[in-house]
Amino acid sequence: MSNRKRRFTTKQAEELITQQRANADDACSSDSHSTEESDSDVDSDVDFSPESSSSDHDSSMEVDEDPEPEGTAGSEWKAKNGQVWSASHQETLRYFPATCRRPGPTRYAITRISDVTSAFELFITKEIIQVVVDMTNLQGFRTVTNWKKTDSTEIQAFIGLVILAGVFRSRNEAVLSLWNEHTGRPMFRATMSRKRFETLCTKLRFDDRLSRPARQRENKLAAILKLWEMWEGRLGLLFNPGQDICVDEQLVPFRGRCRFRQYIPNKPAKYGIKIWVACDVATSYAWKMQVYTGKEEGPGRR
Repeated sequence: MSNRKRRFTTKQAEELITQQRANADDACSSDSHSTEESDSDVDSDVDFSPESSSSDHDSSMEVDEDPEPEGTAGSEWKAKNGQVWSASHQETLRYFPATCRRPGPTRYAITRISDVTSAFELFITKEIIQVVVDMTNLQGFRTVTNWKKTDSTEIQAFIGLVILAGVFRSRNEAVLSLWNEHTGRPMFRATMSRKRFETLCTKLRFDDRLSRPARQRENKLAAILKLWEMWEGRLGLLFNPGQDICVDEQLVPFRGRCRFRQYIPNKPAKYGIKIWVACDVATSYAWKMQVYTGKEEGPGRR
């Protein structure tokens, strides 16, 4: 089809417009005649129902008034990153409750406890006792001429006497009175002699004292660090806390020589070693513990 424009004179343009109007009038008259014939045919074959007509009209009006919005069920939109979004859930996933630990002793602890001794050995293991035995003998041979070698049985007995003294609230009681034949406790005299107990108290060690200064440059807790990590790691293994946990500081009374001994005037003991403890509220079980050794330098300081 040619894109060139055709030019007409004024007379030719008037004749062309008149001809187009005449053709349009002829077409309208023929359409009206055919419409009257079709209407008469419809009237003769179909009964007119005002109710159905109005209902159809109303329904059609409702459809026109509430067109179906874009993004109906089954529609999808694709994001720029390729992720497809849908207006409705494609599938309903099954609900699985969150996995939580049952508060109380763990299965590991329950299956290994048969009596008081087995329960004690879950906390103070044979490996811990052996470290104390080795380091105490090392210090004893270095400082005592005729050192009597200790063993795990004697160290366990020593720990038992220390715990028993705490049960009797004998913190400020002299060792001599504990072994006294008349006013002391028979359990102490039956376990070991007073002199042997005092010797173990002075020679008890948890690390090699000669290599301690080098290790203290990295960690102030070097004197008991190995033993502490072995024991503290057992706490979470043996017990699951409940939903309520309390984290607070605990001041262990101590007035001996210690580089990180703290002074807290509002505490009953005032002097001691501060430990941050996470405890189960229901049972007061110490689940996690961290010794405060003072301010640390560097990005990880506390």
